[in-house]
Amino acid sequence: MKEAPRLLRPGGVLMLDNAERYWYTKVFPLFATWNQTISIQNQKDSHGFHLIGWQTRWWIKPN
Repeated sequence: MKEAPRLLRPGGVLMLDNAERYWYTKVFPLFATWNQTISIQNQKDSHGFHLIGWQTRWWIKPN
């Protein structure tokens, strides 16, 4: 995560699954200026599994 700003090209997408985990929050400020989308699982997946609050976050590196 810390290397992503250097490694991604402008317009590149960074995806973080299970982003609700507390240890990831410390890197969120690295992407404060990037466009972000958050999806939160609110129903069972195709295998019938569901964990309340599961998040996936996507950031797009600015040009």
